[in-house]
Amino acid sequence: MKLHQIIKQITPLPWLFYACDDHDNWIGTAEGDDRITTLDGNTQPTDHHYLIHAANVLPELLAAARNLQENWERNLTEPMARLNEAIKIAEDIHTTPLRSKPRKRK
Repeated sequence: MKLHQIIKQITPLPWLFYACDDHDNWIGTAEGDDRITTLDGNTQPTDHHYLIHAANVLPELLAAARNLQENWERNLTEPMARLNEAIKIAEDIHTTPLRSKPRKRK
């Protein structure tokens, strides 16, 4: 299965981390209590943040790399800027993508 096929089937991105006063943690969406999964005590909090960050940044990072690949013999200014932005966001676990889904390729 390809990433774009999975993206169409999963709960819409971006995913967020939620923690309650009763120590109930889950991954959900900005739409409210739309729980993707409840997190048990067997995983580290860092694992939760990594899962969420990876899910949120992977689609744009892949789309930016593909955009650069497809425009390799043309003007690379926009594709490189897009890839640089995606890499910067992917490198910092405390950032979220600026877009909820990848930009359409031209």
